[in-house]
Amino acid sequence: MLKTRKLELSLLLAVLILLSYTFSIKSNSLIKTMKTTLKSGGRLYGLNKDGEIYTKEGNKDWKELPPSHRIKKKIVQIAVNDIGNISVLSDDGHIYSKRSVEFGQWLEISDNDNKNFKNIYVGHTKERFIILGVNSSDNIYYREGGQWKQIQGKLKNISVAADGRIWGVNSKGETWTRATKKGVSQHWKQILGRQLEQISVGPGERVWGVNSAGDIYTRVGLFEDWLYIKGKLKQIYVSRSGRVWGVDSENHIYTRDGLDGNWQRIEGEMTYVTQA
Repeated sequence: MLKTRKLELSLLLAVLILLSYTFSIKSNSLIKTMKTTLKSGGRLYGLNKDGEIYTKEGNKDWKELPPSHRIKKKIVQIAVNDIGNISVLSDDGHIYSKRSVEFGQWLEISDNDNKNFKNIYVGHTKERFIILGVNSSDNIYYREGGQWKQIQGKLKNISVAADGRIWGVNSKGETWTRATKKGVSQHWKQILGRQLEQISVGPGERVWGVNSAGDIYTRVGLFEDWLYIKGKLKQIYVSRSGRVWGVDSENHIYTRDGLDGNWQRIEGEMTYVTQA
């Protein structure tokens, strides 16, 4: 009987060792997957509480722009498209652009009549590079041929889908959208269901937004309902790959792999984040 008990204990120990080994393999796989996920997509850009620009590659540390690439103003927003063109918005409403964060000189593109911007969007469609902005009066502008042209309507926050469809939020928290394709109606259409403060559009017309309480919502296109996403953010951005980034009220940075992912906090504190 003693031999039987010793045999049972030996078998139990062997099972525990096997389970420990299996868990270790799975844990290492999870860590590897998280690191690979954070490396996916383009460079991450952020603003600290002093309006200084930082960049981050994969799991490397945040790096402040070298002095030769800085703007001697407090920056309140960064907008970058997926080929690296970058524009920034200063706290006095001026817009500055350059070819990439490493190359070229900052060029002010807000003219004498349009220097009081409060939100900008930079992107590109298959046809063209695009930049849009809204000013302190909620007027909407896009830049074409070196000139700013006004779009009918009023918005305080703006984003653009890959097909050129404009999405935005007005001063009442209402969400509006309009197509920009040729042959498609270009009238504004209101999207009912939620009041939002800020909005961002990713691939497949997947729209993400946050309200004044920091609640997070998402939907696809014009006809699906808004879906509540657990968490709290004050700013949200979704890249062309579908990866979602955000900052909470304590300037902690979070990311998730689209609708099916889970929020993961990454190191650092920023007031605003975006990804090329």
